[in-house]
Amino acid sequence: MTVELLHKMIDAHRHLRHDFMNDIQVIAGYLQIGQAEKALMYAKKTARSLDVFNPLAKLTLPLLQAYFLSYITLLSSARDGFSLELEGDITSWHDIDLPLTLFMRALLDPLREDIGKRELEIEMKVLALPAFEIKLLSTRDILAKRIADKVKVLNKEYQDKLEITLLEKAPTDLQLVVKRNPKYSVL
Repeated sequence: MTVELLHKMIDAHRHLRHDFMNDIQVIAGYLQIGQAEKALMYAKKTARSLDVFNPLAKLTLPLLQAYFLSYITLLSSARDGFSLELEGDITSWHDIDLPLTLFMRALLDPLREDIGKRELEIEMKVLALPAFEIKLLSTRDILAKRIADKVKVLNKEYQDKLEITLLEKAPTDLQLVVKRNPKYSVL
Protein backbone atom coordinates (compact mmCIF):
# COMPACT_ATOMS: atom_id res chain seq x y z
CA MET A 1 0.00 0.00 0.00
CA THR A 2 2.71 2.54 0.89
CA VAL A 3 4.63 1.86 -2.34
CA GLU A 4 1.43 2.37 -4.32
CA LEU A 5 0.80 5.65 -2.48
CA LEU A 6 4.36 6.74 -3.18
CA HIS A 7 3.80 6.16 -6.90
CA LYS A 8 0.53 8.11 -6.73
CA MET A 9 2.34 10.94 -4.95
CA ILE A 10 5.03 11.04 -7.63
CA ASP A 11 2.36 11.06 -10.33
CA ALA A 12 0.46 13.79 -8.48
CA HIS A 13 3.68 15.81 -8.18
CA ARG A 14 4.19 15.56 -11.95
CA HIS A 15 0.64 16.77 -12.59
CA LEU A 16 0.99 19.65 -10.12
CA ARG A 17 4.33 20.70 -11.60
CA HIS A 18 2.91 20.54 -15.14
CA ASP A 19 -0.15 22.60 -14.18
CA PHE A 20 1.98 25.09 -12.24
CA MET A 21 4.41 25.54 -15.15
CA ASN A 22 1.47 26.12 -17.51
CA ASP A 23 0.05 28.74 -15.15
CA ILE A 24 3.43 30.51 -14.90
CA GLN A 25 3.72 30.54 -18.71
CA VAL A 26 0.23 32.06 -19.07
CA ILE A 27 1.07 34.77 -16.52
CA ALA A 28 4.42 35.45 -18.23
CA GLY A 29 2.64 35.62 -21.60
CA TYR A 30 0.18 38.21 -20.33
CA LEU A 31 3.04 40.27 -18.90
CA GLN A 32 5.02 40.06 -22.16
CA ILE A 33 2.12 41.52 -24.14
CA GLY A 34 1.52 44.25 -21.56
CA GLN A 35 -1.63 42.75 -20.02
CA ALA A 36 -0.65 43.22 -16.37
CA GLU A 37 -4.28 43.25 -15.15
CA LYS A 38 -5.00 39.91 -16.85
CA ALA A 39 -1.76 38.48 -15.43
CA LEU A 40 -2.81 39.56 -11.93
CA MET A 41 -6.30 38.08 -12.33
CA TYR A 42 -4.84 34.80 -13.60
CA ALA A 43 -2.32 34.70 -10.73
CA LYS A 44 -5.15 35.16 -8.21
CA LYS A 45 -7.21 32.44 -9.90
CA THR A 46 -4.21 30.10 -9.76
CA ALA A 47 -3.66 30.83 -6.08
CA ARG A 48 -7.36 30.15 -5.31
CA SER A 49 -7.18 26.81 -7.13
CA LEU A 50 -4.35 25.77 -4.81
CA ASP A 51 -6.25 26.71 -1.61
CA VAL A 52 -7.75 23.22 -1.50
CA PHE A 53 -4.30 21.86 -0.56
CA ASN A 54 -3.85 24.09 2.53
CA PRO A 55 -5.54 21.78 5.09
CA LEU A 56 -3.32 18.90 4.01
CA ALA A 57 -0.31 20.55 5.63
CA LYS A 58 -2.05 20.18 9.00
CA LEU A 59 -3.13 16.57 8.49
CA THR A 60 -0.89 14.52 10.79
CA LEU A 61 -1.54 11.09 9.23
CA PRO A 62 1.13 10.66 6.52
CA LEU A 63 -0.56 7.93 4.47
CA LEU A 64 -3.90 9.72 4.52
CA GLN A 65 -2.18 13.00 3.69
CA ALA A 66 -0.37 11.38 0.75
CA TYR A 67 -3.61 9.84 -0.50
CA PHE A 68 -5.57 13.10 -0.31
CA LEU A 69 -2.73 15.01 -2.00
CA SER A 70 -2.72 12.63 -4.95
CA TYR A 71 -6.54 12.47 -5.05
CA ILE A 72 -7.03 16.25 -5.06
CA THR A 73 -4.18 16.80 -7.53
CA LEU A 74 -5.59 14.36 -10.03
CA LEU A 75 -9.00 16.06 -9.85
CA SER A 76 -7.39 18.89 -11.85
CA SER A 77 -10.08 21.42 -12.79
CA ALA A 78 -12.71 19.74 -10.60
CA ARG A 79 -10.85 20.50 -7.36
CA ASP A 80 -13.64 22.75 -6.18
CA GLY A 81 -15.82 19.63 -5.94
CA PHE A 82 -13.72 18.35 -3.01
CA SER A 83 -12.98 20.18 0.20
CA LEU A 84 -11.26 19.20 3.42
CA GLU A 85 -11.50 21.19 6.63
CA LEU A 86 -9.64 20.47 9.85
CA GLU A 87 -11.39 21.61 13.02
CA GLY A 88 -10.28 18.83 15.31
CA ASP A 89 -7.09 16.96 16.04
CA ILE A 90 -6.59 13.38 14.87
CA THR A 91 -3.06 12.85 16.13
CA SER A 92 -4.31 9.90 18.20
CA TRP A 93 -5.20 8.07 14.96
CA HIS A 94 -1.60 7.29 13.90
CA ASP A 95 -2.02 3.57 14.55
CA ILE A 96 -5.09 3.53 12.32
CA ASP A 97 -3.62 5.63 9.48
CA LEU A 98 -3.41 2.68 7.07
CA PRO A 99 -6.95 1.28 7.61
CA LEU A 100 -8.42 4.79 7.46
CA THR A 101 -6.51 5.51 4.24
CA LEU A 102 -7.66 2.20 2.73
CA PHE A 103 -11.25 3.04 3.67
CA MET A 104 -11.03 6.54 2.15
CA ARG A 105 -9.45 5.10 -0.98
CA ALA A 106 -12.16 2.45 -1.36
CA LEU A 107 -14.83 5.13 -0.87
CA LEU A 108 -13.38 8.00 -2.90
CA ASP A 109 -11.48 6.46 -5.82
CA PRO A 110 -14.65 5.32 -7.64
CA LEU A 111 -16.13 8.82 -7.19
CA ARG A 112 -13.35 10.80 -8.93
CA GLU A 113 -15.13 10.69 -12.29
CA ASP A 114 -18.44 11.84 -10.75
CA ILE A 115 -16.69 14.87 -9.22
CA GLY A 116 -15.11 15.61 -12.60
CA LYS A 117 -18.52 15.51 -14.28
CA ARG A 118 -19.88 17.87 -11.59
CA GLU A 119 -22.38 15.23 -10.45
CA LEU A 120 -20.93 15.03 -6.96
CA GLU A 121 -19.47 17.34 -4.35
CA ILE A 122 -17.57 16.06 -1.32
CA GLU A 123 -17.07 18.11 1.83
CA MET A 124 -14.93 16.53 4.52
CA LYS A 125 -14.29 17.82 8.01
CA VAL A 126 -12.17 16.53 10.84
CA LEU A 127 -14.30 17.22 13.88
CA ALA A 128 -13.21 17.87 17.44
CA LEU A 129 -14.56 14.44 18.56
CA PRO A 130 -12.21 13.25 16.79
CA ALA A 131 -14.14 12.02 13.80
CA PHE A 132 -14.44 12.62 10.10
CA GLU A 133 -17.67 14.05 8.77
CA ILE A 134 -18.11 13.41 5.07
CA LYS A 135 -20.93 15.09 3.16
CA LEU A 136 -21.65 13.75 -0.29
CA LEU A 137 -23.95 15.98 -2.34
CA SER A 138 -25.05 14.38 -5.57
CA THR A 139 -27.05 15.67 -8.50
CA ARG A 140 -28.51 12.21 -9.15
CA ASP A 141 -30.51 9.90 -6.89
CA ILE A 142 -29.00 6.80 -8.46
CA LEU A 143 -25.47 7.99 -7.72
CA ALA A 144 -26.36 8.66 -4.08
CA LYS A 145 -27.89 5.18 -3.83
CA ARG A 146 -24.76 3.62 -5.33
CA ILE A 147 -22.61 5.48 -2.78
CA ALA A 148 -24.89 4.46 0.11
CA ASP A 149 -24.68 0.81 -0.97
CA LYS A 150 -20.86 1.06 -1.17
CA VAL A 151 -20.71 2.60 2.31
CA LYS A 152 -22.78 -0.28 3.71
CA VAL A 153 -20.31 -2.78 2.23
CA LEU A 154 -17.33 -0.81 3.55
CA ASN A 155 -18.97 -0.56 6.97
CA LYS A 156 -18.96 -4.36 7.22
CA GLU A 157 -15.41 -4.59 5.91
CA TYR A 158 -13.94 -2.02 8.33
CA GLN A 159 -16.22 -2.45 11.34
CA ASP A 160 -13.43 -3.84 13.55
CA LYS A 161 -11.38 -0.63 13.07
CA LEU A 162 -13.88 2.13 12.25
CA GLU A 163 -17.37 3.14 13.30
CA ILE A 164 -19.14 4.37 10.18
CA THR A 165 -22.53 6.02 10.52
CA LEU A 166 -24.47 6.77 7.35
CA LEU A 167 -27.26 9.34 7.39
CA GLU A 168 -29.35 9.66 4.26
CA LYS A 169 -30.61 13.22 4.73
CA ALA A 170 -32.29 13.43 1.31
CA PRO A 171 -32.27 11.31 -1.86
CA THR A 172 -29.13 13.12 -3.07
CA ASP A 173 -27.60 14.16 0.27
CA LEU A 174 -25.56 11.67 2.28
CA GLN A 175 -23.60 12.25 5.44
CA LEU A 176 -21.06 9.88 6.94
CA VAL A 177 -19.42 10.12 10.32
CA VAL A 178 -16.29 8.02 10.69
CA LYS A 179 -14.85 7.41 14.15
CA ARG A 180 -12.29 4.97 15.43
CA ASN A 181 -13.84 1.86 16.83
CA PRO A 182 -13.17 2.06 20.57
CA LYS A 183 -12.63 -1.72 20.56
CA TYR A 184 -9.80 -1.46 18.00
CA SER A 185 -6.32 -1.82 19.36
CA VAL A 186 -2.97 -2.61 17.80
CA LEU A 187 -1.35 -5.79 19.09
